[in-house]
Amino acid sequence: MCSEERDAGTNRDSDQLKRARLAAYLHDEVSGPLSLAARESQRQIRLAEMGGEQTASTDQRAAWKAVNADVTRALRNLHRVVARLLDADRDHNALTPRQLSAEVFVRTLRQTVEQEQRRLSGLGFIGKATVTGELERVPDAATRDEILALVHELCANVDKHCTSASSVYELSVHCSADRIEISELCRWTAPRPTITAPEVGGQGLSAHRLIIRHIGGELVWHSGQWQWNCYARIPILTETEDSALRDAETKRYR
Repeated sequence: MCSEERDAGTNRDSDQLKRARLAAYLHDEVSGPLSLAARESQRQIRLAEMGGEQTASTDQRAAWKAVNADVTRALRNLHRVVARLLDADRDHNALTPRQLSAEVFVRTLRQTVEQEQRRLSGLGFIGKATVTGELERVPDAATRDEILALVHELCANVDKHCTSASSVYELSVHCSADRIEISELCRWTAPRPTITAPEVGGQGLSAHRLIIRHIGGELVWHSGQWQWNCYARIPILTETEDSALRDAETKRYR
């Protein structure tokens, strides 16, 4: 290899590192606050709709919906920018971008879980949320979105279906070589009537279950008088495995 080729490769790797660091910064410093703003606007909309005119006027509800739409749009556009930063050199034969992208995603996942824990703590809920392990593979965009969306859904269920005075929650996210496992347990200090699935996130979780099954994983949940628990296994496939699985799923539903 001539010196010009070595210099070009070094410069390309340096550029990739800079883009990856910028992507991580955008996720940590910008995406996080936007996500919290989106969740808060959704909560205000829900409170306004539950409370009717005693809680908020029609104009106030409309204003919160407009805020939520703007924040959600900004967050979606930011995610597109981050994705383009990480995938800018995917056609080059670089040494580190796939592993680096895995590290960036796990960092984003940890940041998301920490933000949700702080939000629930601010609402008075007692519990803990942890992310352990590391990934060896890089989730594709659809899988990344589903993992983060499921974390938000599970934490939203704590907010919607538990009371801070009589419940404790545990959220665990574990990353391994080829999968991510997410489990949540909510315990109540006083017995309550057995709750049907649709009453504890059933509708939202049913949609997530379809998505996760489509990529070869599983999602199950159960509710009783004293606790509610959920478990998800989401595989991290290579591009070849992912393509083969999606082809099989497409043929299955024809």
